[in-house]
Amino acid sequence: MRLPISVTPSKAVQSVTTDSTCTVVNGETIIVELQGKLEISSHDEDIDENSARAGLEIGKLDVSDPRKPLLTIGNHQLEGKIVEFPSPLALLRKIELGALPSPSDTQTQLDIIALVNRKIVFSKRPHPIVKME
Repeated sequence: MRLPISVTPSKAVQSVTTDSTCTVVNGETIIVELQGKLEISSHDEDIDENSARAGLEIGKLDVSDPRKPLLTIGNHQLEGKIVEFPSPLALLRKIELGALPSPSDTQTQLDIIALVNRKIVFSKRPHPIVKME
């Protein structure tokens, strides 16, 4: 199964629907951990890196073999592994409730969106992909 991975604006939560035969991500929220930094080449110096990445597809995540998830970014492929957390993590959404007269009086609500039990770790160096056409 291949899933497109894209960067979404920080306030939006996007869900990915998957095939029900996939046991790794079937209705489950999973953290994808990368070592290093993703750099976006932007020709416009006035645009900051976060806004340049908003909505941009990063790559494809292939979890058809749960023992060896693959992430393809451009012409590089990373091999990962699935790691279980000792105790689940909660994914929270912060909601500011109606602004009161002073900013310090604003009430904040935290909603639990999902519980995260596993992560996919990509810690090895990427392998180059050569496409013969």
